[in-house]
Order: sequence, then structure tokens, then C-alpha cells
Amino acid sequence: MLSILATQFVILWAVIDPIGSVPIYLSQTSHMTAKQKRRVAIKAVTISFAILLFFLIIGQILLEAMQIPLPAFQAAGGLVLPSFCSDHDFRRRQTQPRGQNAERKRG
Repeated sequence: MLSILATQFVILWAVIDPIGSVPIYLSQTSHMTAKQKRRVAIKAVTISFAILLFFLIIGQILLEAMQIPLPAFQAAGGLVLPSFCSDHDFRRRQTQPRGQNAERKRG
């Protein structure tokens, strides 16, 4: 029971990524008062919890209705993730400032 709980906690921690979210929160709320920051944080946590709970319940129902086994869904996610990563990397290379590309060609 404890190992299942620990596994679920680690998965949830990875999905939410609180360490990565802190800089975004701080930069977006830097101009707000303490009361406004608190209200934004509570609203964000509430909305995130509602979305996670919704997909926890409805996602399982949808997978069962479409007769998609969970391992097949997980495998498909494992195939899609590298595709997104390579697409992101390709776009980053394409959006490089033109001056940098021109300097490389001259040098």
C-alpha cells in the first residue's frame, strides 16, 4: 500500500512540477500585493486539482468506453513524447536569429 502511494506521489510530483512552476509564478505575480498573490495561488491550485480529478475519473471511463487498455495508451504516450521533443528542438533551431546564421556562413 505504501509503495503504491509513493509511486503515485512521484508521478503526481512529476506532472505538476512545483519546482519548475515557482519561477513562472514569481515572475507573473511580481507586481501584485501579497493578498493578490495568495488569491492567485489558491485559484491555480484549485483549478489544477479540478482538472486532474476530472481526467482521473472521466479519462478512465473514456478509455473503457473506447476499449483501449491502459498499457496501450501508455505505449502510445511513450511514442508521442519523443516526437514532441524532436519537434520542439527543430523549431528552436529554426527560430534562431538570422544574424547568427549569417555570421556562421561568413566565418
